[in-house]
Amino acid sequence: MTFGGGLNGFIATSFRHHFCRHHRSNFSSLYSLSCYFTTAATDLIRLPTTHRAEVQDILRSLPEAIKVCSNLRQLESIYAFMVKNSYNQDCFMINQFVSACSTFSHTDYAIQAFTQMEDPNVFVYNAVIRACVSSFAPIQSLQIYLQMLRAQISPSSYTFPSIIKSCALILQLRIGEAINGQIWKFGFKSHVYIQTSLIDFYSSFGKIFESRQVFDEMVQRDPYAWTSMNVVRFGQNCNPVTCLVVDE
Repeated sequence: MTFGGGLNGFIATSFRHHFCRHHRSNFSSLYSLSCYFTTAATDLIRLPTTHRAEVQDILRSLPEAIKVCSNLRQLESIYAFMVKNSYNQDCFMINQFVSACSTFSHTDYAIQAFTQMEDPNVFVYNAVIRACVSSFAPIQSLQIYLQMLRAQISPSSYTFPSIIKSCALILQLRIGEAINGQIWKFGFKSHVYIQTSLIDFYSSFGKIFESRQVFDEMVQRDPYAWTSMNVVRFGQNCNPVTCLVVDE
């Protein structure tokens, strides 16, 4: 399987137009959100002076409070409290917050919280990438992925399924092939879930041979991998040689 000129090369040709347009359209909205959160931190929540231990009790309950938020305003209030108490730099807290934002389909809030972090870890990056994909913002998810690589943070096994889906959503086979190369580079060529995602990706472009090649190179195959390959076999008009899946 050929992966071409690498990640930097395909970005220059495939993303330039999309990235520039995306940044222009979102700059003003991100600025507005920044102003909003600054105001929220001082005006939306004005906690009375409390004992330090009481504040710590509140902070310990934040993850659960984030999970049970029933509306966006509650989530905004919690984030304002996090800012006021300097927990907007806590990777675990922001991970929970980003996931909650995704539930309410407000990725813009998640992105704003993410961009204010000084040192996000791979879990935060993964949460933001997933939120972008679930909100049908695949270009933005790929931007976040590139930002993660530039920060020299290695992807995890949870990174690539979302990135592969992003490539499928923007109908970019060549970018997906380059991501396949990244999967090999970072040592995930034997990860069942990632390889199954690749099978689905290639089949969505009608690339039966490539789907079968990924399947054949899998060290282990779970029922989902077999199902995906058989869907490819019976869902495409391919010749018996390329579509053959040996039942075991």
